[in-house]
Amino acid sequence: MKKLWLLIALALGTIPAFGQANDFCSGAIALTAGVTVTASTSAATSTGDPIPDCTDTLQAVKGIWYTFTPPSNGSVTVKTCGSGFDTVVAAFTGPCGSLVNLACNDDSPACASSQNSVIQFNGVSGTTYRILAGGYAGDSGSLSIVALMTPFGTPNIVPHQPSGWSDRVVVTRIAGATVDDTILASDTAWVSWAVGNFGSGGAPEFNISLYVDGWLSNIWTSGASGLPAGNYVYETNYSIGTLPSGTHTIRMVGDSFYVVPESNESDNQYVKTFAVAPAMPLFLNGISISNHVFRFVVNGPANRNCVILASPNLTAWQPLSTNQIGGNGTVVITDSTSTNVRFYRAMLQ
Repeated sequence: MKKLWLLIALALGTIPAFGQANDFCSGAIALTAGVTVTASTSAATSTGDPIPDCTDTLQAVKGIWYTFTPPSNGSVTVKTCGSGFDTVVAAFTGPCGSLVNLACNDDSPACASSQNSVIQFNGVSGTTYRILAGGYAGDSGSLSIVALMTPFGTPNIVPHQPSGWSDRVVVTRIAGATVDDTILASDTAWVSWAVGNFGSGGAPEFNISLYVDGWLSNIWTSGASGLPAGNYVYETNYSIGTLPSGTHTIRMVGDSFYVVPESNESDNQYVKTFAVAPAMPLFLNGISISNHVFRFVVNGPANRNCVILASPNLTAWQPLSTNQIGGNGTVVITDSTSTNVRFYRAMLQ
């Protein structure tokens, strides 16, 4: 009689869960995108199953297990529409022994019967998701389940120059600045960088690596939520310390661990060469006075600002002016407020 019942069940296309491996997470059956699978949960148990977090009863769902592994990055939809009972479906990441809830649904208006379920989540290519399909408050019956896949477009991770920046990688002596500057060996050098996704689809989380003179300096992450197409991430406050005078290189690599399947894998990095000038003191010379106007010349590093301070007694100093040293390394300072005795000093900014 048992054999006859089994043959009838097979003829109807519905397999009872009793005795099947997919009553347990470790025996989950793989779903193929777009292929509907039917089964019976009437003999399923809840042994070892987690309690889905979308049921108001917080009871085990007496379900059976499936897996789905997306062939590409995209939106994954799992439906139990057409099932003959009040279903609950949940998706998890991680191994069976330490599952992490990803998505869960009890009743969905997307099905003809509002007691059936639909979940949707962003799937990462090659990642296996575990799916538990069961019944609300332990309900059971004939299950119909299908996984659908809508691929994202293809991302492309490239170094990016945001509006207002002087380059894709900026080296400056001012933390947070985004315009290149003259760097002296006595300066602390700060780096700003930006990386964008300018492909046709979103990218999962990836890493950005920065190398200074061939040595790995730091690694950043784009963020757990990934990077949508048309967006970029950036850093504007990273110190690489002081560097000796001479020529240096910075290499910035987006998706440095190659986890993102891209439309172009050859444009992920950018190399910047920059010079560090020797530390240079400021000199005041060319001093003259005419018609009560004091005049002198400051020599120093080109295109850098210097602050001129004045004092009548070498004790109380007051700022007189801030001036940019010209490209020839000089700037002329005039002071029409000078008294009989006036002392000056210059500070590099």
